[in-house]
Amino acid sequence: MEVMGLAGMPDSGKTTTIGLVYEKLLSMGYEEDQACYKDLYNKDFLAVLIEPKSKLRVGIISQGDYIKWIRAYLRLMNQTHNCSVSICACTLEPKGDKKRACIEEYPHLFIEKAKIETASEEDYALANNKVAEDIINALEEKIKLIISKN
Repeated sequence: MEVMGLAGMPDSGKTTTIGLVYEKLLSMGYEEDQACYKDLYNKDFLAVLIEPKSKLRVGIISQGDYIKWIRAYLRLMNQTHNCSVSICACTLEPKGDKKRACIEEYPHLFIEKAKIETASEEDYALANNKVAEDIINALEEKIKLIISKN
């Protein structure tokens, strides 16, 4: 499994952005594996989506605040749900990157999510949508690469 980590400081919009990725993928024809969805509260969730053409499984993990949960959810996506790719939030901390290290245990790519302090709601939404599109574009490239290897 490969992991795409959405890395950012607390309250930078990682959960919101991953929620946008999830909704956009569904609108693009990805199917949700209903048995895999789990509400983690505070707008966080786990989900598995199935890419319509290749049938590759894509894990979505919006909870990136706790090392033990990042590690457990990535293991779940890899070993139980057989995901080829997982998209995972990763909250950065000023005192080290132990959460980032959990993601680095897998082949990975990090996409940075900057915190916008003084933006209007419209600017904040535009920034989140831009990062969501970047994630989707990177995901589509990863899927093409995985398919070409098989």
